[in-house]
Amino acid sequence: MTGMPKVFEVRVIGVPVPLWVASRQHSDELMREFALVYETAESEPASVPARLTNLVQEVKERYGAISKSAQGVLAAAEEEGIASVDLAFEAPAELAGSARHLLELLEEADEYCRAGRHLLTLTSSPDVRAFREWYLGQFIDQIGGAEPTPWADFRSARQV
Repeated sequence: MTGMPKVFEVRVIGVPVPLWVASRQHSDELMREFALVYETAESEPASVPARLTNLVQEVKERYGAISKSAQGVLAAAEEEGIASVDLAFEAPAELAGSARHLLELLEEADEYCRAGRHLLTLTSSPDVRAFREWYLGQFIDQIGGAEPTPWADFRSARQV
């Protein structure tokens, strides 16, 4: 059985649907703008910093499909007016590193948003930043052996 990647069950407990919606909307806005930046970079490379262009490409290629399985559940919960849901994933060990890297990329994107020179999208709200830190942190922590931390416990500890 060598060569078989180890898979971990990751449970994300108490996902606040309205906050997921806000996070998804911000991400969608950012990805639309990234698509425009990427097109501009191809036609006018000097007008867009190389690091931003690389960031756009990496987010699109590596993380475009992250948590697709949960999106249907969350969209249905949103439509039904459900306040929170629990999710479960089977995650390979390398997803912890990918989640950590995605957090870094999103923070970097926020820096570009904050600077206001190359992106029009506003920086993530404190709630959205806390949500993504918690959500992606669940993969990092649980693959590392920790127990799940429900959103309510994370929020209370952080006073979000």
